[in-house]
Amino acid sequence: MKEINWTKYIFVFIITATVFLSAVFLSSYLSGKKIKELNRIEDKISMDILASETQFSLLSESTCDNVDNSFLSQELNSLSTKLAFMEGSLGSDNAEVERLKKYYSLLEIKDYLLLKKVGEKCDSPPVFILYFYSNKGDCSDCQRTGYALTYLRSEYPQLRIYSFDYNLDLSTIKTLIAMYGIKNNLPAIVINGEVYYGFRGREEMENLFPDLKRRDETMTKSSVIVLSPHFDDAVLSLGGFMSGQKHLLVATFFSGRPDSAMSTEWNKLSGFKDSNQAVSSRIKENRSALALYGADIKNYNYLDSQYRQGDRGADLEKRITQDIKKMIKDNNSPHLSIYGPATFGPGLTHPDHQILHEAFMSVARKNTNPNVDFFVYEDFPYIWKFMKKGKGDFYDYLRKESGGKIKKTEIILTDRQLENQMSGIKQYVSQVRAFSVLGNNLVKNAKNFFKKRCEKETERQNKPCEVVYKILP
Repeated sequence: MKEINWTKYIFVFIITATVFLSAVFLSSYLSGKKIKELNRIEDKISMDILASETQFSLLSESTCDNVDNSFLSQELNSLSTKLAFMEGSLGSDNAEVERLKKYYSLLEIKDYLLLKKVGEKCDSPPVFILYFYSNKGDCSDCQRTGYALTYLRSEYPQLRIYSFDYNLDLSTIKTLIAMYGIKNNLPAIVINGEVYYGFRGREEMENLFPDLKRRDETMTKSSVIVLSPHFDDAVLSLGGFMSGQKHLLVATFFSGRPDSAMSTEWNKLSGFKDSNQAVSSRIKENRSALALYGADIKNYNYLDSQYRQGDRGADLEKRITQDIKKMIKDNNSPHLSIYGPATFGPGLTHPDHQILHEAFMSVARKNTNPNVDFFVYEDFPYIWKFMKKGKGDFYDYLRKESGGKIKKTEIILTDRQLENQMSGIKQYVSQVRAFSVLGNNLVKNAKNFFKKRCEKETERQNKPCEVVYKILP
């Protein structure tokens, strides 16, 4: 009879038990972090609700010239993104998530009441939509309606959209439902006091707001335009410089939504189940970030490379080139500065960044308008990787690659501008999370990089900076 090797079995048991206990501990740790984040957000919302009461009093003492959008409106953009992330992580039925949604709904109603008060005081009634939806699986058109409303919000800067879960057990929502006589026939939207049921497309809803001024019309006065491949690239690369600009437009090119929902590895790392959730959430993140700079937003509908499934899109560069030319032609500013992404060579440059770079350079090289200046900016984190790999001086590389004359400019940042950039980066919650999963602290690495970027290249030691390169004739 073969002797049993008990030592081997005991050793296997110990390894198995260690792996199991480690998984339990990690799961418990991550769940605890999520609950702590929920509690932190709840505390912040409670403070914002209390602060809104003070703002009501301040409005009575203020002139209309000094009244801007409610500070709550900016908080709502940021918190809605975090709430969507928590819903995706813990589930919409989670008790903590439901409690957070109640807090968030109260904040929405406070903002709604505050903006109505501003409108009455200044004779400028706000334009808003109340949107009622259901998460119980009994509203087949709720998701499509949500996409249409997201588009409207990005195109019309004056429009406020307040979303409420019809089935949420909250007395204030029940009061709103009773006030407008909203039936359980969802989705339902309230516009100018009228209730509309069922799905309505973007164009149909646009016709209900004939007096709204499109963002395309306001962006023609921008004196600084930053071309961003994806939603976070402008803030990651030029967030310090942008915080000092008064007439700023950020145009994001690869922000389209695939016709059919897709699941990609990067979206999974970012906490999204598919492309629909990813695009909707990232639009909100971008709006929250750029609100910190008072920037106008233009989103183009080209698909991110992860959704093109290896198709570079031979005509993309030509189409984007025409978009940039039209943007310049339509601009009414007496002097325009336009900033486009750099290139770092094969293996380092993201394909979308390369396409936009080539389109931008094509326009810059042929420019004959003396009132338009073109600058190449260093995309973070690609410039960081370029320098870490010891590929030499980036100015020399870019000068050879561009085939023309360029002038290097160091934009020295104040500590406040650097902190504003970090605040902007933090609004891209999903991307910070994805880099964190990969072991990269995006905010910390960005801050350290820009603090040291010009350390050896200028007499102004220890001053953070961003670097751009002017395209010379």
